[in-house]
Amino acid sequence: MAVQTIEEGSRLQAAVLAKNAVGSSWRKTLGSREWSRVPDQEKQRVRDSALQLLLSEQSSRIAVQLALLVTNISRFDFPAHWPSLLTDLASACMPDSPVPLPGRERAMLALKHVLRALRSKRIVVETPRPNSGHMSPQGLRPLADRITQERQQINSSAESIFMPLRQIWEGLFSTFLAGPPATQEGLAALYASQAFERMIHIRPKRRVLLTRFLARALLSPFYREEWLQSPVPDSLPLLQRERAQQGRIQSNAASAALGNMLSTKPGGQAPKLMEAIITKYVALSPEELEEWRVDPEGYVRGIDVELSPDADSPRPCGLALLLCMLERGDKDVSMALLGLAQQLQTQPASAQRDLAQEACYRAIGEGFMHSAEHVSFADWYSQELRFLLQAPPSRDISSNALRARALWLIGACGSDLPQNLWEEALLLVAQHMQASDLVVALTAIAALMPLLTIILEEEQVIRHEKELQKRHQMTPEAAAAHMQAASLSDQPAESNAELSDSRPVDNAAHEQRLNILQKSAGTILSSVFSLMQDRLQEVESLVRVLQLVTILVEVLGDGVDPYLATLTDSLPKVWSKTHSNEGSGQSGAVARLHSALIAVLTHLVSRMGAQAASQSEVQGVLFPLLTHATDASLPESEVLIEEALRLWRAVLGATDQIPFEFANLMPNLWKILERGKDNAAAYAVIEALLLGGIADMSAVCGDVVFLCMRDSVKTIAQSFDDSGHGEANSSVGSLFSSPMAAGIIGRQQTL
Repeated sequence: MAVQTIEEGSRLQAAVLAKNAVGSSWRKTLGSREWSRVPDQEKQRVRDSALQLLLSEQSSRIAVQLALLVTNISRFDFPAHWPSLLTDLASACMPDSPVPLPGRERAMLALKHVLRALRSKRIVVETPRPNSGHMSPQGLRPLADRITQERQQINSSAESIFMPLRQIWEGLFSTFLAGPPATQEGLAALYASQAFERMIHIRPKRRVLLTRFLARALLSPFYREEWLQSPVPDSLPLLQRERAQQGRIQSNAASAALGNMLSTKPGGQAPKLMEAIITKYVALSPEELEEWRVDPEGYVRGIDVELSPDADSPRPCGLALLLCMLERGDKDVSMALLGLAQQLQTQPASAQRDLAQEACYRAIGEGFMHSAEHVSFADWYSQELRFLLQAPPSRDISSNALRARALWLIGACGSDLPQNLWEEALLLVAQHMQASDLVVALTAIAALMPLLTIILEEEQVIRHEKELQKRHQMTPEAAAAHMQAASLSDQPAESNAELSDSRPVDNAAHEQRLNILQKSAGTILSSVFSLMQDRLQEVESLVRVLQLVTILVEVLGDGVDPYLATLTDSLPKVWSKTHSNEGSGQSGAVARLHSALIAVLTHLVSRMGAQAASQSEVQGVLFPLLTHATDASLPESEVLIEEALRLWRAVLGATDQIPFEFANLMPNLWKILERGKDNAAAYAVIEALLLGGIADMSAVCGDVVFLCMRDSVKTIAQSFDDSGHGEANSSVGSLFSSPMAAGIIGRQQTL
């Protein structure tokens, strides 16, 4: 079948799935927990096909995804397994290439992204597994040589395309100056210019190294006042004392330089340094805006990857430097950051100003723990952020970036809002879950979770206060005072140690929060299920939404009753979406999706009991999901069985009559027992089945359960035997002599 005969939407989805699967499934790296199952022959076919499709694809949206697919593969396979990548792309870009102009433009786009990726490429080689469990220095030498060789190959490949790229750039730049950039020749010139710039900066990124050096200097204890003022011990020999004094002089000079770097006084560098961090490190790049436009779910997913501890790119390093500056410079650095934000507000409205303001807001939010005493979030929200969110929707991506950042700030700092502003912020966040811009909608979902968590934590504190009143016959006032005293004590009482960091809760304010949430719950649920059904494709996005539904059901408790129909009507559609992802090749991600759906059902059944468990829509999802999650032959069952058994117990506890469909699940339960890893949870399910009225368990389960119980009892006895506890052995002996144990052992002897 010709590729172009396939419907464009299907081709786009295939390209997006392939692009996203490379990072987790192409090859095991230091930061991945998933092993690749892709054969080398198939990888070669993907590499060849990706370039061919990139140059011939008619849809520009699909071509962008193919370019990103090539880029992701290059992070793993260039140069060792794809040595011709750079020369192939450069050849396709040449004016005398047989590739049509749109294909040349896409080759330049891919080349730009690939060169950008190679600037931060970490070369990973597969190490042998020595029998000794460790590797000698002699064994490490070949690995180091391979890394050096690959780095040299990258540099030599880059050098080989330097002159061709320069010729393309010089040839097309005149076209770019003569005509509008919207023409294809103009776009080709733009991409050639950007690729040439990436080529020039292919060497290790000096900006990242510089930020790390400065961050370490700011954190160094030898440039701190405490160390500089400490006396040199007189007990040291004269020569060592002289060296120590000389070291103090040098450290004083370094400390003064750092102080000047963080100062806002005349001649201080803090304002300039802050502006450089915001504009060069934190601000969204053109490539990120492009991904926002063509692949919003991939953009949102990339945010989590970017913030990983070992992220080797400018933004995480710039933000880390900012936090180090705030930790050391405190007020001056905070004032420099706030001054930059105020300065941007006075500039004429433009996309560039919006993006710089978005970066500034992000920096303030990331360092809010240090800046909180200098920034009132309530004033910031009431004077600025609320108006950003109340403005009419916009299709401009820079405006939406600023709007998404305002939502993110509410999620990060919303706990500092007074009651009336918190309620308004919750409603604004809920409204933005229906935004036409998918990144804004997903950001609203992420922002709503911490707001709901505030209510959940308050509920836990209130519940604990009631337990104290009941247990110690305290008045409500005395229980609240006890909780407050425990929160201030270094050694809280045992009865409330787990809540020692909790603040006293205003019950009236808490009830008001719940009332506002209940009024918004319908909008929230309809928005999230509409997103899942019509707009979301990636597994991680679906998991994020289901996690929000779980928290919402937990917070609302019985208050979810008015929306039960909305939930139950939507669950079959969610299951259909979940089931459709099972063949995507992302077993780890699909397992997380099943886990998230199990959590939704567990909380729903636990909260609403038989009212939810008896719904035909719920059962239509419940039994297929349990069948899949308890199938011990599936790889993902390792992480799903425990959660599935918890859901099974919740259903049994919520219903007066055991659904007959559970009989079909019995073979899975026996396989779980035979596996021997989740027997305690399986026994709890069996107990509930017996109490629920199954007349003859032995007729259903055969002999598996009796054998497993026999082995469990023997294991307990053996563990006590090994520990040398005579009294425990006596107890186990009496257990063996009990009628139950006698029946188990006697039955085994007859088998």
